[in-house]
Amino acid sequence: MVVTVSKNVATAAEDGLLLSNQAQPDPHRATRIEMARHQWKSTAWDVRFAGENGPGTGAPFPVSVDLKLLYKTSRQVLVLQDLDGKAFGVALKMFMGLAYKIYRFEPVYHGQQPSKKQTHEGKCLYEYGKVSSSAGTTTIVTHFSTEFKMTTTVSGSPEYRATLKGKKGPLQGVHGLSLEISKDGRACGSARNANNMNSLWVINILPGIDPAAIIAFIASVDNLLNA
Repeated sequence: MVVTVSKNVATAAEDGLLLSNQAQPDPHRATRIEMARHQWKSTAWDVRFAGENGPGTGAPFPVSVDLKLLYKTSRQVLVLQDLDGKAFGVALKMFMGLAYKIYRFEPVYHGQQPSKKQTHEGKCLYEYGKVSSSAGTTTIVTHFSTEFKMTTTVSGSPEYRATLKGKKGPLQGVHGLSLEISKDGRACGSARNANNMNSLWVINILPGIDPAAIIAFIASVDNLLNA
């Protein structure tokens, strides 16, 4: 996977280049979070800080994800929300089904123009990036080590690479997968699928990395794998 994030993460907040202003990168400490399928709504992701007493015991994270289906087009939309349930962006599944495009409701950088083709519930959309698999579809692969990439709209950004490893198939689901992420050749985060129900990702994000971007990326990858 190649994740190309806007400019330098250390200055991202000042330049308005974060995916969510509610989830600032911690410049000094690693961030450990859990993404779990909501108990009563399997299409929603409950995102929390990792708790000391097991899954689901940590405080809510400032970003969560809901999955909606546009019935007129049968198109999947990942809705990115803050703690109050207010949406700040979406990830739209492309019609070919092998990629998501991530959008904010506000410009990612000064002077950015909204998408001419895409809107969401009457709101203008500003493209943040695109998530896709460099190996095409992985839905029929049983053992694999593949790459996904998320490239953003801003040039001159540092390069993030990650490799997804594990087992995938009708019986295994996505259990046992791990995601190793590096920035310019140095490790910057990791994620692993932590249970047999395909419903929990445990994510470690090193200091300075935009957590909302990583959450949107992993949610997109999970849905691509389960397509």
